[in-house]
Amino acid sequence: MQTVRRALLARLKKEEVNFRWVVCVRNGRTFRHLPVIRCNVNFAVEPHVEVYCTVLDRGHLVTNHENSAIPCGHDNAGGSVPVESS
Repeated sequence: MQTVRRALLARLKKEEVNFRWVVCVRNGRTFRHLPVIRCNVNFAVEPHVEVYCTVLDRGHLVTNHENSAIPCGHDNAGGSVPVESS
């Protein structure tokens, strides 16, 4: 899970996206037999959280923003995960 978070952080920084924090949790879903990791990204001073459902496919990060077939419906995963600022 930390590998996914680090990969997403690196991508956001490379794209020079302004964000405050990223929290990633397993949600129990799979895509092509790969575990889906849900990452919530806060993009603003006021909470504007966007969800990225991600998989690591042969070491490459793929998100539902690139492949809409990755399941990313509402779930309650991570309700008690502490937020770490980056």
